[in-house]
Amino acid sequence: MMNEGQRNKDNKLYDEMAELLATDTAMHEAASAQMDTNYRQLEELKNNVQSVKNQQVDILDDLDALLAANVKTSEFDDFEQQLAEESSEKRSRNILQTMDISDDWKELLEDNRAYAKEINFDISNPYLKLFSTQEFATLSHQLVDKYEISKLEKKDYAFAAVVGIIMGLVDAFLVGSITDGNNPLTKNAQGKLSKEVDNLYASVVQKMGRNIKINEILANKNDYIASQAKKGLQPSSKKLEQFDSLVDIAKNADRKKAIGYLEKHFKVNYDASNNAHVLSGNVTGINASNHHLLSLSHDPGPMGLIMGIFDQLTNKSTMIGTDGSIVRVVTDNASSLSGEGNIIKRIIDAVVNWFGHTMSDVAGTSGSVGRGAGLPVPFYAITQELQFGKFDANGSEMNAAGLAESLYKQGYDVRAFTAQAIPVLVAEVLVRLYWAFKQKFYYGKTWKESLPIGNKPDLAKLLLVAIATFETIDVADAIMRNGITPAILFRLNFGGLVDLGFRSIQVARNYSKHIKHLQKLDDDLQAEWDRLLVT
Repeated sequence: MMNEGQRNKDNKLYDEMAELLATDTAMHEAASAQMDTNYRQLEELKNNVQSVKNQQVDILDDLDALLAANVKTSEFDDFEQQLAEESSEKRSRNILQTMDISDDWKELLEDNRAYAKEINFDISNPYLKLFSTQEFATLSHQLVDKYEISKLEKKDYAFAAVVGIIMGLVDAFLVGSITDGNNPLTKNAQGKLSKEVDNLYASVVQKMGRNIKINEILANKNDYIASQAKKGLQPSSKKLEQFDSLVDIAKNADRKKAIGYLEKHFKVNYDASNNAHVLSGNVTGINASNHHLLSLSHDPGPMGLIMGIFDQLTNKSTMIGTDGSIVRVVTDNASSLSGEGNIIKRIIDAVVNWFGHTMSDVAGTSGSVGRGAGLPVPFYAITQELQFGKFDANGSEMNAAGLAESLYKQGYDVRAFTAQAIPVLVAEVLVRLYWAFKQKFYYGKTWKESLPIGNKPDLAKLLLVAIATFETIDVADAIMRNGITPAILFRLNFGGLVDLGFRSIQVARNYSKHIKHLQKLDDDLQAEWDRLLVT
């Protein structure tokens, strides 16, 4: 293997050779340009000679006429001078500067550098001088694509940073603090955007609960009319008025009453309210304020869907205790889906039942005080496995799992996560759109090539800059409001922190991959120069 000293010696030789080649190329280009100039001058001279010949004939005729007229000598001298001025042209010649070639390498280098200085030719980077403008542009494009060289400019990073700053301020002043609506320390710190998200969830749940109840009442009304018709009787107008009255009541049901409709219509066996007597003796730390967190089927994501179906079909509830232990407890199957029958239909019914019950809990329960404890963030129940650490939270000593549970009980549910996710998603969308439009309209790529999806290194860098700026403002805001205490958890944007971690890992992996590409580029260039040196 070539040692470092020999490699440096070879690299110096390559640089010197490149200087000679670049200067030689410049001299040849100058010679070619001079030859073109000389050719144009010869063509011009040829045309001028013919013109002079024609003028000479005219002049001789004029001279004969002048002599015959006996013109004075002085007048003739003036005419002769004018003729000389018209028939002569002053021509400037550009002498091509050349360089003497020496057999001594050092002398040749010195002469070459002196010659380059004399003709004002820059050889500080001789390799670039070996390429024409078109060749250099083509090579640059190929290198950028093959070795994933970044094309980002300062203004690209500036745009991403500005987006991060704006969204960070939105998070600080419009998202605000996590709250359950009852804690006096955080009750008034909830931002306007968070309140609007809470209201949106409540509105959806309220509308769904009303519709379920109205459809249930109308179904009962139709059943009553059908049963009366079967008996050959007319339905009682008073009874029909009662049904209509119930419909009017359902149409005006508030959030808690609408949630109650959903809870009764979509009963499940894994709900603690139906099986408190069973769960309290088997699940460590379960209570009314955390039973949504400790029940894996209450997860509003794919884990909850799978466990919800499984629990309903097996007549058991899968729970995770505050000590991190996972248990499955036999419970009452309120929906009666664990019996015999078509398995496909039972699974579909379980899915519908799971979704309906999830909607009944997403905006709190019918008995909630204040904002109410909604559903945990998808996969958040896994935090109960974090049985490590020791933290002082308002005088109580907790581990990481205890802090996660306390945070949920204080209001960090899927509604709070949704509010926090809005500025993060807006920042991502803005940066991705900026990158896509620049690829399309600045670099002239196709829409397919400009799609801001996948692991594109430059896009990942911009996203990292945006989210890092966002989180800098988020963390600074949390510290300024609450100091270095566990209370800062109520102000932190956890979605942004997760995104920051993901983008950091992505950019680090891309950088490692890029370093390997550059090493390959260096090896390729070294091999080519070695080949040229041997040649």
